[in-house]
Amino acid sequence: MADAKRPAAKKPPKARNAGEPYGIPLSEAGVTLDPSMDDPIESKYMFDWDAYKAQYPLAPDASRAKLEIANNQTFAWYMNLLV
Repeated sequence: MADAKRPAAKKPPKARNAGEPYGIPLSEAGVTLDPSMDDPIESKYMFDWDAYKAQYPLAPDASRAKLEIANNQTFAWYMNLLV
C-alpha cells in the first residue's frame, strides 16, 4: 500500500491574456435605470432630524450636519458589507 500514489490533481486552465475578460461579457442592451432609485430612503432606521430633535430638545442645531454625515457613512458601511 505504501507504493500506491495519489492521482495528480487537475490544474486550472491557464489565462491566455491577463486583460481578457472571463466568462460571458455582459450586454448593456435593454438595461434601464429605475428613476425611483434616486428618491430618498424612507425607513424607521434612517436618521430623522425632526424625530431626533423631538426626543433631545437640547441638541444644538449645529450638530444636524454632523449627525447626518455619520448616519450616511454608517449606512454606506453596512451596504458595503452586503456587497
